[in-house]
Amino acid sequence: MIPRSNGFLSEILQKKGDATMAVGKWHLSSATSQSEAGPRSDWPLGRGYDRFYGFLGAETDQFTPDVVVDNHHVSVAQEDPDYHFLRDMTDQSILMLRDLRSADPVKPFFMYWCSSAAHGPHQPLPGYVERYAGRFDEGWDVYRERAVARQIELGIAPEGTRLSARPDVVSAWAGLSPEQRRLCARQITPRAPRPTATRRRSASPASSIAS
Repeated sequence: MIPRSNGFLSEILQKKGDATMAVGKWHLSSATSQSEAGPRSDWPLGRGYDRFYGFLGAETDQFTPDVVVDNHHVSVAQEDPDYHFLRDMTDQSILMLRDLRSADPVKPFFMYWCSSAAHGPHQPLPGYVERYAGRFDEGWDVYRERAVARQIELGIAPEGTRLSARPDVVSAWAGLSPEQRRLCARQITPRAPRPTATRRRSASPASSIAS
């Protein structure tokens, strides 16, 4: 819970006259206030947003999400076998911008767009898991070394950056049994595509609609 004394950017811009929209993950209201009984004071429309499409909690099933539209819960139709919340929230954000621009071609707007990647549940878009198959079979110790080396190569991390020690609560990959390694590699694989899919969905036609 964020106190009222800490104002949101959306509240400032809304008072200024801008259109404000939030799409995706909220996670800024208490669990006890997320039902239809409310209170809704800490829902997006109570914190400076004109429109909201997303979920109030920390996570939601990406195939059967718990969706809130503005100030009420809705059931998302599941007739589409290819439904995924990441696609849905992207499409909804574009529709919001189209609605705004059809009514006012120049009104300034602020959109808070927050997917749930890379938070659980790890349910990437179909077709993305296969792209990462086998990438983590050598384990997290080898992957961490490669990741830091790649970050240095790209200039993300400065030369001389040293890999931090593996936490004691994480076992050395070499100490796992073959069965444990297969299980852990399989568990890592569905998480990796989520940021990838999010980046591609966020690079949508919305920018041309908003301009």
